[in-house]
Amino acid sequence: MMTGDYCEYNDSTGFAMATKKAVVIDYSQKDSLYMHADTFKIFTFNIRTDSVYRKIHAYNKVRAYRTDVQAVCDSLVYNTKDSCMTMYKDPIIWNEGQQLLGELVKVYMRDSTIDYAHVIGQAFSAEQLHDSIHFNQISSKEMKAFFKKGEMDEFQAIDNVLLDYFHVDEEDSVITMMNYLETSLLKMFMKDRKMNRIWTSKASCTLYPTNQIPEDKNPLPGFAWFDYVRPLNKEDIFNWRPKKAGTELKEIKRREPPKRIIRSHE
Repeated sequence: MMTGDYCEYNDSTGFAMATKKAVVIDYSQKDSLYMHADTFKIFTFNIRTDSVYRKIHAYNKVRAYRTDVQAVCDSLVYNTKDSCMTMYKDPIIWNEGQQLLGELVKVYMRDSTIDYAHVIGQAFSAEQLHDSIHFNQISSKEMKAFFKKGEMDEFQAIDNVLLDYFHVDEEDSVITMMNYLETSLLKMFMKDRKMNRIWTSKASCTLYPTNQIPEDKNPLPGFAWFDYVRPLNKEDIFNWRPKKAGTELKEIKRREPPKRIIRSHE
């Protein structure tokens, strides 16, 4: 459903537009997804034929909220032909304590649930740990995530992969060590929403006690936690919050490649 303070619809062309507090609501899941942008436009192709499909354009200041996932970006396009949603300019996606960002994000849907996600360019994944201070981090040129029944089954980081992973004592939940890793390809296989096993190509790996972690190993270059930008509820999608002054330096660091370039299949 698409609503707004001003809307248009042309039945002969299939064109629709909404602006001024425009909202798109997706009811396909148990919890509805609410998305706001300055303007939504829908273009219909091959109307009144068996090959009909639509492109939905959202711009600018896109904010989306559902209880299990939130997202922001400058603009996006959803194509019903291949069920692909492409997020442009500073896309960020959150799922519980996980934050994912890159230059471009493509999300492919199947039967109204996520099937595959592709983060292209300066991909960075951060997971906030229980103490709210430490973060598991992965940076790479691109990332891919594969899903089964709406839950992540496999995760891949490709090219110039850097990893910070903290080990937590299961008995007292104390963070004891940090694993720092460099590789060209990393794969994580998930089970019950937790990492089950990990595979890497040839890698350089060092284990540090938490009180001996070098400053240049944690946080990883490009790390920034944008939780203050995150939509809090379905009403908060109307409240655009830009990145705070001072994060520009971190963003510049993200654009600088690591000193050691690690290419695929080396």
